[in-house]
Amino acid sequence: MNLSSEVVQNRFQTNDAKEIKMYDFGRSFISIYGNVETVGITAEANRKLELFEPSDGVPCVFWGMTPSSNHDYFRLTGSDYVYYAFGEWGDADQLCFKSSTTIPEKLENHLVWFYSKVDPNVLLVNEYDSEQGSFVGVRYKVVEKGKIHTYGKHRVVNEDVVFKIDEDSAFDQITWEQLWEIQQDLSREAVNELVTDFPRLKNLPEISYWLKS
Repeated sequence: MNLSSEVVQNRFQTNDAKEIKMYDFGRSFISIYGNVETVGITAEANRKLELFEPSDGVPCVFWGMTPSSNHDYFRLTGSDYVYYAFGEWGDADQLCFKSSTTIPEKLENHLVWFYSKVDPNVLLVNEYDSEQGSFVGVRYKVVEKGKIHTYGKHRVVNEDVVFKIDEDSAFDQITWEQLWEIQQDLSREAVNELVTDFPRLKNLPEISYWLKS
């Protein structure tokens, strides 16, 4: 899974950043949409990831490294660390990871580039957030003519994210349901930009859903 020849084009928007709590961490829910072979690759990747310690899975499975306590995660993934997290959240057909609050975009690029060799029309989607709800976002990635194209939206959340609003709280609050609604709005925005440049994707069920909703 070598990315040495990749070229990356980004269209990624974010709102103003705020200080992220030190104990917070990022959660990535990566879905790969492609042909039958890509489905099998994702299943096999999940199977192999489970064979390693969480801290070794990503470097060993996706870069062919040996288990070590000195993986250079930032160089590989763009995040300070990335651990396999299936079973903690996500669905069986997703690749799920725990990371620092810098969501690992280099890992996304590595994956979509590899999958595009199997299916040139593959689509990678990362619907991510933080464990404390400090931010939420989406990234859509496709490969076209030797370039990775990214369509992403990111929202920093200044309110406390709770399961139920406390009317007596001195702090502004939103619920997790409201946060996920924000993420859905971000998906619609990103998808509309994506299909403007790649109209061939409009008929994908995962894309047409956002265009109709």
